[in-house]
Amino acid sequence: GGITVEDESRFSELVSRGEVMVQPLIEELVLEGEWSFIFLGGEFSHAALKRPARGDFRVQSIYGGTAEPVEAPGQYLDQARSILKAVSWPWLYARVDGCFVDGSFMLIELEMLEPDLLLQLDGGAPAGFADSLLRLLPVTPQRARV
Repeated sequence: GGITVEDESRFSELVSRGEVMVQPLIEELVLEGEWSFIFLGGEFSHAALKRPARGDFRVQSIYGGTAEPVEAPGQYLDQARSILKAVSWPWLYARVDGCFVDGSFMLIELEMLEPDLLLQLDGGAPAGFADSLLRLLPVTPQRARV
């Protein structure tokens, strides 16, 4: 399927109302899902595989997408971890989203501002998040007493 007259019409309508972001459809994302690697305080915490609903390409739950905890293969995790080398420390959390195309990680999003960290998918993640936050806070006499 190429671009139809209806696609062009819809695009023109959207552009007339404001800014529009267009990106290519990644077939691997539709077929295999989108990986999310969650890092807390600079360390890997957990991974999830998000999949779109049948007949859709969006992985968000509001569109019927699902997320499940997964064990990240070492080479996948290494590729996701390498993305974070471009970001200066310190940061509290990051979610590296992408899919694998011909064995290589394709970054879709690097979420570092209000991402869903999928903490509910890993039993140790909420405590890990709290520990990461405490490590970044300056030590003050008031905090030391808490």
